[in-house]
Amino acid sequence: MDGPTCAGPQPFGEDAFSTFYDGVCAEVRALGIEQFRAEFDALDTDSERVSAVLRLESAGRLRLPTASRTGKSEQQARSYLEMAMNCTDSSRKLVLCNTALQHCPAPAAGAAPSELHLAVLLNRLWTVYELGRFSSGLAEAQRLLDEPALAAAPVETRVQLLVERARFEAALAHRPAAEASVRQALQIVRQLERQQQAMYARELGTIRKRLTDAEPAQADSSAPGPPPAPRLFAGEHERLRRVSSAVELVTSERRGRHLVATTDIPPGSVVIADEPFAWSLHPPRWTTHCQHCCRPADCPLPCPNCASVLFCSQPCRSEALRLYHATECPVLDLLIDPNLGRMALLVFRVLARAGPEALERAEELDSESASDVYDSLAYEAVHSQVTNTADRPMGDVIKRCAVALYLTACLQRAGVGSAERRVAAAALALRHLQSCSCNAYEITELRLGGGGARLAEFEELGGAVYAAVSLTNHSCFPNVVRSSRGRGVTVTTTRPLRAGDELLDNYGFHFHEEEETARYAALRRQYQFHCECAACEQGWPLYAELADGAPPGAEQRAAVELLVLGRYAEAAARLAPVVAADGAGEPSAPPDKQAVQRQSLFIRCIQSTGNISAE
Repeated sequence: MDGPTCAGPQPFGEDAFSTFYDGVCAEVRALGIEQFRAEFDALDTDSERVSAVLRLESAGRLRLPTASRTGKSEQQARSYLEMAMNCTDSSRKLVLCNTALQHCPAPAAGAAPSELHLAVLLNRLWTVYELGRFSSGLAEAQRLLDEPALAAAPVETRVQLLVERARFEAALAHRPAAEASVRQALQIVRQLERQQQAMYARELGTIRKRLTDAEPAQADSSAPGPPPAPRLFAGEHERLRRVSSAVELVTSERRGRHLVATTDIPPGSVVIADEPFAWSLHPPRWTTHCQHCCRPADCPLPCPNCASVLFCSQPCRSEALRLYHATECPVLDLLIDPNLGRMALLVFRVLARAGPEALERAEELDSESASDVYDSLAYEAVHSQVTNTADRPMGDVIKRCAVALYLTACLQRAGVGSAERRVAAAALALRHLQSCSCNAYEITELRLGGGGARLAEFEELGGAVYAAVSLTNHSCFPNVVRSSRGRGVTVTTTRPLRAGDELLDNYGFHFHEEEETARYAALRRQYQFHCECAACEQGWPLYAELADGAPPGAEQRAAVELLVLGRYAEAAARLAPVVAADGAGEPSAPPDKQAVQRQSLFIRCIQSTGNISAE
């Protein structure tokens, strides 16, 4: 079940890119598709491919809009606030409050927030209380009270914030803290007019009664904090950052780069705990999740300049501005055109984070020997990802060339690069538009929707470039599973591995769910990958045709009960020995139905320890 969202920023560059790309396509047709194909397919480098498109007359007609629609607007902020105040759905109301805050003009340094800004913040606090997100509300009330600029705000504002803090503290049964907040409010409420004094005295009296009655803490539905950091099985590899020391990187002509176990590894072991070099949230989640850590944010902070993105905290906002958002901020509305595709913003962030020096070193990186240390947060690891250009149809590459030129124009608008380096920048963008299409991964969140973890569905929040995870190949009967944790990801074994076994991920195509021909076509189309797993080589049947197998035992039933109770890590630990008993290595025969069910249950237990939402 999808949670409430706002539409997010509206694309402003739609006509610009579509007009440019339509012109390129029309000119190629006029020149003769087959003639152009013969010349284009003979090109060897991305620079040559970009230059071929750039030589078209239509390429000179690329024009970006001169204005931006993502600036702050008091009128827009007021409109969203009015919608929030008239909204009866509290979840939707919170999204509207956050959207109003996005559009509020930021106060000058050291100045008190405007009356509109304060109204949005207070309405959001009230909405968070309605939703029972008490910890989030308490943290926000405290943040506002600690703001130096609020010293210049009206006395009533401070009284209101103290009252709200006391309400959240009382709801959480933080009695001494709530009593202190009530006393602070009573000390300054005398400065208000009599009518206001009476109103706040009644509110504070209600809070005091709750404290006197020693009412128990109410259930808190605040956005969950980050889960414990995963521990790599056998510690970190000395040369493969964020990868287990029980794994080694191997290269072969048939399998390319891939990871193999160097020792026996039990199921449930974390073998990769990766962080992305670049990532992006899909626009519908820009009002509900932090743009930087990708976690749900009940009371996020806006960008000080644009009205598009939100952050869960000041540290996340500062780090995002440092790494990528300062570059994308003035052109962000130009990067969310659906005709560009979701990959465009992700690739722009790869280039923004790599910085101008990546343009200068691009040719050197192509010829440099690999470093002794493979670090997924180093640009060299991202640059080394395969593009599979030779397997792509001409039309696919031409569109990516057009997108690359458009992204280059956006980079130049943002002050990165120069006209002289246009081809080099576009070639680099083209490289990543190709490599990301088969090496980027989704960031997901398991949405419970009232049905518990067993019936939960995944929502794709965004995409990310995980250079360590991309070293794993696909199998239609995998032995590892990915699980999103904020913007990061863990890779955990789902079957026992023996020394020499390859780590095998799954790209979304399982042998028991889809026919072999459908899996083959999908893998070739999206990943240019030919699967050689046992299921494909031996023609394993779909689930309905598998043998039944023995009924679930006591441990499996206990794991289901723990999963239903939300004790996900315990459920996984309970099931791991049962899964281990199914055997290690590449099987010579398909598993039975019960083994498939055990795998599915074990995977769900593992995934439930990552990003999860009660919505």
